Amino acid sequence: MSAAHQVVEVNKHVSLYRGFTIQRLPRSAVNKNHRYQVTKDGMYYGQEFAQAEAIRTIDGLHHDHEVWCERLGVSVVVGEVTNCSEPKSGN
Repeated sequence: MSAAHQVVEVNKHVSLYRGFTIQRLPRSAVNKNHRYQVTKDGMYYGQEFAQAEAIRTIDGLHHDHEVWCERLGVSVVVGEVTNCSEPKSGN
């Protein structure tokens, strides 16, 4: 992950990071602490107990995607996790 990425705070409950939404969930009687839910395009990627953990989860998803695109022989489209459809030149 060579490029620096920024967390954009939409409001006090929602942030955007690398195309993913991080939603701060409220406390409840069962969950005494806030939780952070990670989603993208309606897909659920889990909950974390800190925003930093949610960011690490997203960075891990990006890294895994880059590895699989490399194995498949396609280039990674910068800034887009779900699209690795452009073949590398020379294949």
